[in-house]
Amino acid sequence: MKIERHTIRPGGTPARCYVHARGLLLPSGFGLITTQKLELAGCDVFYGIEMMKTTDGGEHFSPPALCQSLARRYAADGSSAVMCDATPFYHQKTGKILLTGHAARYSADNRLLRTPCRRRPLYAVYNEEKGDFEAWYIYYSYNW
Repeated sequence: MKIERHTIRPGGTPARCYVHARGLLLPSGFGLITTQKLELAGCDVFYGIEMMKTTDGGEHFSPPALCQSLARRYAADGSSAVMCDATPFYHQKTGKILLTGHAARYSADNRLLRTPCRRRPLYAVYNEEKGDFEAWYIYYSYNW
């Protein structure tokens, strides 16, 4: 096995940078990398999952694009939740690409909520026809 290091996409600003880049490459040559922006001035202030795709085994990737179904979800009171620490993997039994992570919740002023439960596990399923992930599923509700 030969491993080479390449910069796929430079980016970031003094206010935000990309973090949690994690990838998947299938034998067909299709692959994807998920990542998300982090607010550098806050404490664990993350934004929606973005994705870059390849069809040539990782030689070239598309620019990062926000997965619309994995953007932050907002409640009526201004609080929000977002998927974080997402990792894609191929689920052999179903033949589906899954994305697992956890939900981080924020108050209306963008502060990480630590109660009642700071983070909860969740997952999303990749829809090949849409070329995007479906909305994430959580194991139990936040009641909003």
